[in-house]
Amino acid sequence: MATHSAQVIDPIIWRARLTSGSTALADSIRDTITENRAYLLDFILRSLGGAVYQEEMRFTTTVWARALGIEVDELHSHLSQFAARGIITYTPASSTPTLRILTHRRRLLPSEVGWDRLEFLRMRAKERLEAMLKYVAVPAHGCRSRLLETYFGETGTADCGKCDWCRAKGAPGGAKARRELGNLILEHLGDRQLEMRQLIDEVDAGTRDQRIQMVRELLDLGLLERGEGLLVSRKGV
Repeated sequence: MATHSAQVIDPIIWRARLTSGSTALADSIRDTITENRAYLLDFILRSLGGAVYQEEMRFTTTVWARALGIEVDELHSHLSQFAARGIITYTPASSTPTLRILTHRRRLLPSEVGWDRLEFLRMRAKERLEAMLKYVAVPAHGCRSRLLETYFGETGTADCGKCDWCRAKGAPGGAKARRELGNLILEHLGDRQLEMRQLIDEVDAGTRDQRIQMVRELLDLGLLERGEGLLVSRKGV
């Protein structure tokens, strides 16, 4: 009952102090609202990082609302209330709103560090890096548009049909043709060292753009390695 009441009158509490007294209901409401505010600020910091103290940061309201288990309008209301009290700046927008924390960031003492939270942030940073590397990987691990949308919390989207992965998937003999082109490039190079441009020009298969892309993929896969200047050779030769 107290939690439900807190949710209903929370906007009122932002604007007016609770009636003084020691009633259990008032104490419960006050504690619930304080906890909710602290959780939201903690969520902002975990999502945007320390840079939110220095600059306006963009975020996606639908993703945040889904993560918090609330409606977008309710999230907008909470952030507006924070802004009204001078805790943050908040600029709503139809697509990418911005937010910045106005209070000064205090340096923590070693005894104050939450090591569990620090480990969480470290793992979160690792996940973001791995997602970014997966997005730029050659060959691609899937539709690049879908990988990007998944990174920002969007699900259920279709392949874009325009990125290199989608084009290769839809091309006649897509994966097989790419493997054959890669093998032809390796066979043509043999035990020699050639300039990258010379290798691309001499192989008589695919288009020039396809040969350039395949040489890059072979380098990324470690099947080719760079020498001095623009020379390339097979790995271990």
